[in-house]
Amino acid sequence: MNNKILREVPEKRERYTKHFQMNEKGMAAAVYSVPIHYEEDGTWKEIDNRLESAVKDGKSVYQNRASQVHVSFAEQAGDEALVSVERAGRCLSWRLETEPSVSVQAAAQQTDGMGAEAGALKPAGRFRVLTEPEFPKFPEELKKEAKEQPAEVSDGAESGEQIQLHAGTTQEDETQISEMMCVPHLASEGMYEDILPDVDLHYTIEGERIKENIRLKTREAAGLPLKFHFTHAGMVMKKEADGSLALYDTEEAGVRKTDENCEPVYTLAKPYMYDQNGEISQAAEFGLETEGGESFVSMILDAAWLQDEQRAYPVVIDPRTETSKSSANIEDTYIFPGTTNCDDAESAYAFGSFLVGKATGNGNNRALLRFKNLPDIGKGSILYAATMYIWQYEYSSYGVAKIPLMAYEITGNWAEKTARWKNQPPTDGKVLDYKEVS
Repeated sequence: MNNKILREVPEKRERYTKHFQMNEKGMAAAVYSVPIHYEEDGTWKEIDNRLESAVKDGKSVYQNRASQVHVSFAEQAGDEALVSVERAGRCLSWRLETEPSVSVQAAAQQTDGMGAEAGALKPAGRFRVLTEPEFPKFPEELKKEAKEQPAEVSDGAESGEQIQLHAGTTQEDETQISEMMCVPHLASEGMYEDILPDVDLHYTIEGERIKENIRLKTREAAGLPLKFHFTHAGMVMKKEADGSLALYDTEEAGVRKTDENCEPVYTLAKPYMYDQNGEISQAAEFGLETEGGESFVSMILDAAWLQDEQRAYPVVIDPRTETSKSSANIEDTYIFPGTTNCDDAESAYAFGSFLVGKATGNGNNRALLRFKNLPDIGKGSILYAATMYIWQYEYSSYGVAKIPLMAYEITGNWAEKTARWKNQPPTDGKVLDYKEVS
């Protein structure tokens, strides 16, 4: 079959979906995990998160080009707002608080040691747009190779071997289709290097989500206080039961305890930590002090884990900021009975990938996925094929050349943050499709 994309059909765009005219069998709809379009004057336009230099309120900044979520990064750390996010008239901004002694230490660390004449002070924490990732984003990318490692896959467009479930086209066709379905400027990255001594702040914008990585490059850096000053006029920041932080419109905040449908404007997921070897700790949380339209958020980290002699630096602290709890179109997590690594289940949904197969630490791993917004294909349309793309990171054969990756329909309800082996949802037991992986 020679099945190729002829063109996109822009008038059929949706927030998470693109529609394409195929040379055979009509149309194809591609569903993405994050928003790829924003609406302007009744037209869906492609999000462009490329960062470009600009001047905002008299300050030099880098800001994304085109989205309903406007993000800007101060060119120089020390400005009143380090990062600001604005959506639908609601602005959230923050900066990293520094003790005077720490600021002096950072300045001293950045002199070139050539004396007063040549010792010009390098700008501390200047923002730099990244063209390539400077360090791995997820702990699974750091895991040392082990004899007993399960197959590991991601729902994002990461590097690795592409796996197709229910594929009915040739590899050449799939390459052309993947290229045509790519959203070229959906994500961008930047970094404040050495904003504190041996501490980097790394940011990724993808769709309408902002991901922050705090990188502690040395054991000494792990002892520095990390405290952020948030400004959020017209919103109140509250700590949720799962350890995340949520910002609600002031007029809605008073009813949120009785109205479960009250949607936060922004959320900050509970952080976790991982080291250079991919070892993970859940012993990280937010400390919150709030007053009016301002809040102070401290990172409360397990000092014993950070100072353990087995700890491999750098260590990354991984929270993320979202425009709402519903900004992700694909929910995913993985579940396992657990032996030595059962604590990992507390934030498995946040790792950016999932495990399937068998591992010594976890036992059997099962992945749960849910597509929240399926495309509008129109009444009377005939659905003749569906393909799900996932990307494989690692695989260990356990003595067999291949394992079958099988898809089942889940027939019960589940929640991304609370799904565990003991409360896993049922399936009807019928294999919808499978793919052998190696």
